[in-house]
Amino acid sequence: MKRKLLILSTLSTSVIAPIAFTISCGKNQDSSDLIKQDELFKGANVKVVAEKIWTEKTLASLYNIKAPTLNDEFLNKESQYYKDAYQAFKTFSEFSVGLDELFYMKQLSTWSSQGIFTADEANKLASITKGQPTEEQFNIIYKNKATGFSIDLNKLLLVNKYFDIKDDKSLLKIHPDYAKNKPNYDTNQYNLIAYAMSKNFVQKWEYVSKEVTDLFSEKTKTINKISDFTKLLSKTYEQSVVANEQLLFTENKETELKLGGYVGLVADGINAYGLDVDMDKLKNATKGFLYGFYSNNDDKSLVHLKTNSEDFEKSIPLYNVKNKDLSVTYLNLILPIGKEVEEKDKDGKVTGKSKVLSFDNTIYKDHLTKLSFSFVLADKNVFDVAKSAFIKLGYKLQVDDPILKETLKGSDLI
Repeated sequence: MKRKLLILSTLSTSVIAPIAFTISCGKNQDSSDLIKQDELFKGANVKVVAEKIWTEKTLASLYNIKAPTLNDEFLNKESQYYKDAYQAFKTFSEFSVGLDELFYMKQLSTWSSQGIFTADEANKLASITKGQPTEEQFNIIYKNKATGFSIDLNKLLLVNKYFDIKDDKSLLKIHPDYAKNKPNYDTNQYNLIAYAMSKNFVQKWEYVSKEVTDLFSEKTKTINKISDFTKLLSKTYEQSVVANEQLLFTENKETELKLGGYVGLVADGINAYGLDVDMDKLKNATKGFLYGFYSNNDDKSLVHLKTNSEDFEKSIPLYNVKNKDLSVTYLNLILPIGKEVEEKDKDGKVTGKSKVLSFDNTIYKDHLTKLSFSFVLADKNVFDVAKSAFIKLGYKLQVDDPILKETLKGSDLI
């Protein structure tokens, strides 16, 4: 029996402990698992499987898992891995259904045609089209590797762990500009801040009309409360497009759950509104700077609701002069703001105070895990960013089998 040995090891002095694992491909051994593995390793699938294995073993190390595999750890519902995977699944589900309300109906049809579930499992999954899958349904879907869901969820978890890297040694290896940016960023959230600053995401709810009849009849109108926004949307399909709680990651969800016209996360969305978000502005901002209804005029600001009211603090013109349309837009700017920190000398003595960018004082501070999952779902490239970072820290596959080594030649995983 040939044995194809792949080793995930720390080739640097990073925090990752070496982990070795073996994938056996026995051509003459009557073993379903071995045959399945042999099939997986054919042709182009090798690189896909190598990435899957690399991700699983990297997560096992990052979660400090003592169980033999992630699958074994998943069986422990009190484990942090299980809890994080379930949260990732809930966010993933709502995001997917938001893009296509028939998402799970189509999945069930595909799974049925493939015959990957038992009759009992299929019966338990039958109601999944009616809303967010239950925890029991989540377990059924995750445990069946043919669904591919565990691969997607592990990618979300890997990115979340990337955003959680906070030690100087690791950050310096990952980012050539770390020393330059360190005085301005909260190092406990460095990767999350650097990513957010580079993307300028907004989370958006919006009504827009370019209809001539609307422009003629409503051009001079203003809106003064949430019900005005709802009334405008009532004539459109967008009124029914709302954000489920799993897609909300601010302290303002009570308001956000009432809003139709949900668009989602939009990269570089801040630039479209001409809002000033340079570093100095953010360092001196309060959390109120990050959310509100866009003012639709030259002051380019975000308008809040009055305290304990659904009325706006000031009226907003319905007509947007710049875009020549009727529009009402609610925004969350996904950015950090200032946090005061102590400055210390090399001996640890406090020498003064300064401000760094941080999410600690923002409307997102209690939901950073959900925010990181949302980033992955909105930007598939962030997984590659996280993968590249962990590779720089020494998370590698060592491949001894010459055939596998040739197939994986050029891969950054080895």
